[in-house]
Amino acid sequence: MRFLVDAQLPASVARLLRDAGHDAVHTSELADGNRTTDAELCRIADGDGRVVVSKDRDFRGWNPKVPQNSPSPLWDIRC
Repeated sequence: MRFLVDAQLPASVARLLRDAGHDAVHTSELADGNRTTDAELCRIADGDGRVVVSKDRDFRGWNPKVPQNSPSPLWDIRC
């Protein structure tokens, strides 16, 4: 799978995913680094066929499959 790991998670998450054989990028590796906006993350993920991995509550409104009242601190988001 292809992942885009958000800034709220450590870059080691992307490394662990790569070590497991996945194609993973952390926001720190992007042109705007950890300042990349949520909208830009979704644009990049959509264009590259990546799943956003985040614990950012702002993403709850981006995907109807993520419940607004979800107690989970971590979601995968397909923008």
